[in-house]
Amino acid sequence: MRNFRAKSPEKQKSATKDDKGSTHYEPWDFIKTPDTPLGRIFTPDPSPRLRKMCEYWLMQFPDRSSNDSESNASTPLSELKDRLWNKILKKKVDQPNFDDSKENVADPSSEEPKTPENEFLAGKFKQLEDMLTASGSGKRQSRNFKSINPAPAGNREYQDSQPCTVGWDFKQGESSPHKPIFTLSNLTEKEREQITYMIESLGGAVSELANYDPACTHLISPKPCRNEKPLACMAAGKWILHTSYIYESKKRARFLNEEEYEFGNPKSAGNFDLPEDVDKSRLTRSHWWRKEIARRGYKAFNDMRAIVVAQKREPIVRVIEAGGGVVVDVKPPFDGHVHATHCLIDNKYVSSDLSAYVPLAEQGIYLVPTVYISDYLYNPNKEIRDCVIPFFSKYYSRS
Repeated sequence: MRNFRAKSPEKQKSATKDDKGSTHYEPWDFIKTPDTPLGRIFTPDPSPRLRKMCEYWLMQFPDRSSNDSESNASTPLSELKDRLWNKILKKKVDQPNFDDSKENVADPSSEEPKTPENEFLAGKFKQLEDMLTASGSGKRQSRNFKSINPAPAGNREYQDSQPCTVGWDFKQGESSPHKPIFTLSNLTEKEREQITYMIESLGGAVSELANYDPACTHLISPKPCRNEKPLACMAAGKWILHTSYIYESKKRARFLNEEEYEFGNPKSAGNFDLPEDVDKSRLTRSHWWRKEIARRGYKAFNDMRAIVVAQKREPIVRVIEAGGGVVVDVKPPFDGHVHATHCLIDNKYVSSDLSAYVPLAEQGIYLVPTVYISDYLYNPNKEIRDCVIPFFSKYYSRS
């Protein structure tokens, strides 16, 4: 006979005894009664199903009546503003009078005397109003951006509903190519006209500036020279290409790969002829600077703060600024500290008295000739102390 063990005193009380005095238990005395959901909800860890049931029943409770939402409608901002002005200034707003026979005269009795507190609050609200006015009108003023790909007909420009809404309004697709801008150098007038026509027919643009154009992306030249445009493009990491690039692109009706026509690029070897007077050892630097600037993320003269002392200083200034440098506009006498790294001096322009620039050398500013700009671009590893003007060499110690 199987023995059953009572689990609680309450179960034992329901046991009965037979005539022989043996105790007998009913089978249902040992069946555990399952907890109801109401009981299980108070246990430390209710089951996931019970939690879902409780959430379901809680969601059945009715929400507040819909009339409450109607009664709590938001007050328009314009009305709140009018209320605040009326409460603080206590000033009657004059309505326009279209009858010329009567004048709009404010009633002095209706105005509240100005107290320091009211004047303070009025000033604060005036500042708030000026800030809101300065934030712009309903139509947000985005920066001037022209899409390369025209928008399809029928598209509408969306207006922002709030003056301070932040968003993007660019229409240019991610895959749309940038329009190349070419600058030309060392070309005859006839060659310039032909190349300009071919570039524009291929979808490019030609800079009309006689000097270096910071917006240009490519320089086209029959040979590299040491004048402003090639040096500035080299310092900025721009493409410097042979003129054959445009002629070959015109034949194929598209702009070709620039590397096959870039001066100094190994991939361009044998693709075009160069004059005999070209120093081929310098050609590799234009290609090297473009790759180096793209790799490191900053231009050739990024750390330079230069003082330029020359009769024709503007081309030098443009080359330095194209390379990310800064030109400091100071002149002797140098009484205080000068925040600069280099001083470029044209020996022909300042040849009589260099003693006025000694304070710069004493501060550790390198005084070098103006040709240092091109020398650095063609030989960036050269020691700068070897380029210092001999008159100032004694001020720079070698470690």
